[in-house]
Amino acid sequence: MYEHTSMHVHPAYGGVRQNDGLTREDIYAMLYVSCMQCCFVTSLFIKDFKARYEQPGKYYELMEEKHKQIIESFITKANA
Repeated sequence: MYEHTSMHVHPAYGGVRQNDGLTREDIYAMLYVSCMQCCFVTSLFIKDFKARYEQPGKYYELMEEKHKQIIESFITKANA
């Protein structure tokens, strides 16, 4: 009962139990995936925010082209 309750009250508990036997390579792979997901969500947020509001759109247009390409690349890779 405690284990079941802990998993619902403390979501991190399940992650600790699940990750207990991971190899270093597994951990690095999970970190990579997490970083890529964060980049995708951030890029998606930027794209949506600039489309919805005028001021972020203006700021986005002032950005260097290479920065715009990086933002777009995460969204394009995820949709490919």
